[in-house]
Amino acid sequence: MATSGVPGGGERLPHLARLEEAFGNRHDLSSIRAHQGNAPADACDTLGAEAYATGSSIAFRSAPSLWLTAHEAAHVMQHRHGLGPADAFDAADAPLEQQASAIADRVVAGRSAKDLLPRGEPRAAGSDVQRYTVEALPAGNAQVGEGRQSALFGAQSLYAAPGLISGANANLQKVGKQGSYIELGTGGGSVSVDGNALSKVEPRFLTKPGGAHAGAEKANAPGGTDTEGTANGPMALWTDCGRSSAAVTGSTGGDDRSVVYRDNGVVKLGKGIDDATVSDWIKGGPNAMANQVYMDLLPGFIARADNAAFVVEGVHYDIKSNTAAGALGGAAVGAGLGALVGSFIGGVGAGPGAVIGGIIGAIGGAIAGSQTQTKVFRKPATIAEAKTMYLALGNAGMDKFDKEAGINFYANPEIGESYSMATEGDMPGFKSYPGESTWNYHWAGVIMKDGSDNITLENFAVTAAYAASKGVSSWNFIDRAWNFSMYGTTDKSQTFHQEHLASKTHGSHATSIAVRTDI
Repeated sequence: MATSGVPGGGERLPHLARLEEAFGNRHDLSSIRAHQGNAPADACDTLGAEAYATGSSIAFRSAPSLWLTAHEAAHVMQHRHGLGPADAFDAADAPLEQQASAIADRVVAGRSAKDLLPRGEPRAAGSDVQRYTVEALPAGNAQVGEGRQSALFGAQSLYAAPGLISGANANLQKVGKQGSYIELGTGGGSVSVDGNALSKVEPRFLTKPGGAHAGAEKANAPGGTDTEGTANGPMALWTDCGRSSAAVTGSTGGDDRSVVYRDNGVVKLGKGIDDATVSDWIKGGPNAMANQVYMDLLPGFIARADNAAFVVEGVHYDIKSNTAAGALGGAAVGAGLGALVGSFIGGVGAGPGAVIGGIIGAIGGAIAGSQTQTKVFRKPATIAEAKTMYLALGNAGMDKFDKEAGINFYANPEIGESYSMATEGDMPGFKSYPGESTWNYHWAGVIMKDGSDNITLENFAVTAAYAASKGVSSWNFIDRAWNFSMYGTTDKSQTFHQEHLASKTHGSHATSIAVRTDI
């Protein structure tokens, strides 16, 4: 019945200019289609609703008000970020329904609703992939962690067991030289999962010596304001993803973060390898760290006998015949035998016998040597060559390499470490997607674990133009619109790597790694 009210086509949203002003430039409203007429009205009547959203379409019973349009557009944004199935209908008191109503109230009042909208990258269009199973809890639809000790209802609506919160805080304060700048507090209210009460999680920004995060500390101090001029509400945080994750990991800037990867099961750390041959936009820290993983591990990986099925002649190794070595060996043996035989044969002598034997031995040795060949494995001379060698391993070979190294689908940072995705703009075959902005990287700091699932605290940079309009650079921009996200580590479809690669904002090739701040 839901799809019968949106038969195709549709028109752009009514009140679009007002909505775009309140929603901000991070949410694409132009792709939402509004449907009015007999079919949408009949579907609404059947459902007992004035309007409903399904996918990127909204059916209206009649010409909608600004409030109703904003309310349903908010539901579309929730759906795009995996918050509930795309054709679900929430109860009036559910958190997602309350959030949509609050957004609509802001729009009608002429105020920004950006801090109430879902943050992060949306799922790929048309994808059925969910980070976690969205469960219908008494308090509404939520992503529930594997250990069932956490529930994420929306961008800033995270609930967790008290023990999970205290354990996370203990780990957060062990990172870096003076601990994380983030502490997890608890707010009012609780929700129940399997009869267990989970407390609302409210992050707080800590003040620490050194001034590395002085701007965020000031914004969170009593009476402090963020770049938007807002003094109240959720914690204020850097919008630049690298800087917000640095706060989680206790980084004070400079060269104090390292990639975490594995070499034959042994954890290694690295500062990265710069590549002067690529464009400036992919010369950042995440790219350099990814470069080190490939350059360090590929030579050993391709030379192992258990990886013989993945290597390719002319890319990973060359074939070398043993003609020269055989000739030298044969000459030596032949000379010795010739001298011995010649010394016993009258008229020949040891010297001439050695010469004759050497010639015969060299010829025989060369013939025998030419029939034996050796694989000579290459060592990548450049980063570009290393990445060509990586791609040539094929899907199975790349997956095995990734799993052993702990990258891409297998990246799994600890609490107080961060994910980082580096766009691989120099990999052979890389392409950006039409109509999609291509970011050079993204960071996400891990603040909690529930079973095998990771919960992150993230933010996303505003445009340089918007930051300039507020008198600051995007690097120094601070707002209160950060978000929690939940990622799996065992099901590839739920991983950080899949979620962000599927968004198409990193092009066709990217590397996901775990990053740690130096102690």
